[in-house]
Amino acid sequence: MGATGSYRAYARKFPVEAIFASAYLFAVFCYNYPYWARGTFPRFAIPAVPFVLLALLRWIPKDRRLLWAMTVVMPVLAAASAIGIQNVLASLRSMVN
Repeated sequence: MGATGSYRAYARKFPVEAIFASAYLFAVFCYNYPYWARGTFPRFAIPAVPFVLLALLRWIPKDRRLLWAMTVVMPVLAAASAIGIQNVLASLRSMVN
């Protein structure tokens, strides 16, 4: 995040938020508990998502059609991941047969 000019400008303008993002990301990624990391990592990474999006703003597509398509596809993939990919594939096979 510190390598992008837009995030550095944001950090100069809002230093408290930049300190929070840095400390929070450091704590989340350095916490050494494998069970927690596999099971609930996404839940604890959510507060850092806006800051990561600011850092990646240059690489995020600007075409609205693509963004709208991603708003449909990403929740479906997240739901499939939460249910379990194997269960989703088995359900799709049973619907086809």
